[in-house]
Amino acid sequence: MSSILNNVNNITSQTKITYRLAPIEYEINEILVTGSDAIKYECVKCLTEIENKAFQCKNGHIACENCWEVIISARRMCMTCEIPISSITELPRNLFFEGEYSNWKQNRLVVCPYSKEKLLIPILPAINNENNSVQNLCCHGAMEYSELHNHIQVCESTILECNLCSINFYSKDTDKHQNECSMVYLKCEYCNIDVQRPSLLDHHKSNCKKYLIECNHCKMVIERETETKHLKEDCYEIMIPYTNRNDFPKIGKGINQQCSTLSCQFLTGYRREFIEFSFNGKNETLFKE
Repeated sequence: MSSILNNVNNITSQTKITYRLAPIEYEINEILVTGSDAIKYECVKCLTEIENKAFQCKNGHIACENCWEVIISARRMCMTCEIPISSITELPRNLFFEGEYSNWKQNRLVVCPYSKEKLLIPILPAINNENNSVQNLCCHGAMEYSELHNHIQVCESTILECNLCSINFYSKDTDKHQNECSMVYLKCEYCNIDVQRPSLLDHHKSNCKKYLIECNHCKMVIERETETKHLKEDCYEIMIPYTNRNDFPKIGKGINQQCSTLSCQFLTGYRREFIEFSFNGKNETLFKE
């Protein structure tokens, strides 16, 4: 019956939920479209792309800054031609290489990391979603690397982490999580008190003073806080005991005169709403004052 008396579907969240991208680790070569010529921008020692500063020896051998520091510290010479080098400050940067790499990096074709199931395996178990299958992977296809950042901002397959409950979910399920997050406080539509979502039903069931309930006697819909007064003063189905005629209900609505000449059979009580009895040979009705 409470589901009929009270509509709790229109409650609104009083808690602001923010999200962040769930951490996903990958190397750039894991999202590169096959056939890439990334090898010509790799460090000759660690075989990773030289993404920052590219230093070279006098003979033009290029390596990343970290590898140069390790080699100079250990051998004080170039790892390829073995010319003496005492400090990395002796090495010039190859600005042409860096510029070429920057241009290539922005234009090379990649796919969204959220299209690679193997990259998502570490965080898939934490997703609050019944279907963690391939159907949730991004299907955008190849794009230039320069477009990747903007794509991730709108990709529905990105995995977000709620700042309140730390649950992971797909971006397309943001609205669903907003309506499910257990840490959100909702404003009770009856008493305007903020209640945490899991406790809202119990609040309605036991604590909310303004929640609408049904009187067990007269079936009238009343607020919970008025139940005691209703039973004591207003409920028409409550039987009120009396011991003699002087305790019998007052005749007529608003009449202050008590009936002391009633010729009716003895009753053990009366309802507030009305009672029929025999008065001077006629059937009369007493109404609540």
